[in-house]
This record gives sequence, structure tokens and C-alpha cells, in this order.
Amino acid sequence: MLKCGLLFNCSLSVKRKSLGAAWALLHVPEIRCDMANKSNEKKIQPIVIEDIDRVCDIWLIGSLTSHGFIHAGFWYSLLPKMKMQFSDISRTWVYKENGIIKGFVTLGTEDGTGSNYIEELFVDLPYQRKGTDKEKGIGTQLLEYAK
Repeated sequence: MLKCGLLFNCSLSVKRKSLGAAWALLHVPEIRCDMANKSNEKKIQPIVIEDIDRVCDIWLIGSLTSHGFIHAGFWYSLLPKMKMQFSDISRTWVYKENGIIKGFVTLGTEDGTGSNYIEELFVDLPYQRKGTDKEKGIGTQLLEYAK
């Protein structure tokens, strides 16, 4: 049995049937994927260093899209500062599903008061939901988590 881990744990096993000489010509692998491990994974978790580039991509695309009236060069000029901000891993949490970061929230602290506030809350465009469903969207889940 060969183990591989891409977005989830997979097991690749070749079942040898009594095919005699035909076995050499007929290699049919059986692929089973174990999604149970990922379905139990906590979706909102603290950012790790490996997440910073993806979080910056979501921030940049979201900023460019929602602030089209501001020159794109402004947002690109802020990118190094944002990478430093997201490097403070104690303040940012990501929403991750099946190994894909789909959104994030960053908290700030007011000096002197110790109270927290939301600095950024971004959901990648393909994962944003419009309208109302029974299941809460990613942005709502991040907002509730930040409370």
C-alpha cells in the first residue's frame, strides 16, 4: 500500500487477481481516499507562516475589487506592510477547508483599553455567498469567531 498526501490522505493499492500472465498487462489500481480526517479538521485556525502568501493574495484581490476607485499601485505598495502584519500570527485566523484558505480575520487591540476590534475580514471571491441559506457563510463564521 502506497500512501500519498495531497489535500487529503489517499491510499493506493493494487489488487492482484489471479489473472496469470495477463497480470503483467493489466495493472488496475484501486484508489481510496480517506476524507474523514479532513472533515473533522477545525475550519478556523490560527495563521501559520505557510499561509501568509495565500492570505496576502486574498487581501490584495479583495482590496482591488472592492476599491476600484483607488489606483491599483496603492494596494501593491501596501503588500510588504501587509505581509509583516500577517506575520504577527497571534492576531490572524484563517478559514481553511480541505487545505484551502478561503478567508481570514485579523484582530487589533486598542491601546490602553485592551479591547479587540476587527481590522480585516476577507473572504476570497469564489467563496463569497449572496443571499440567505440555512448554513452560515464563511464571513459570518469568521465574524462570530472573532466575537
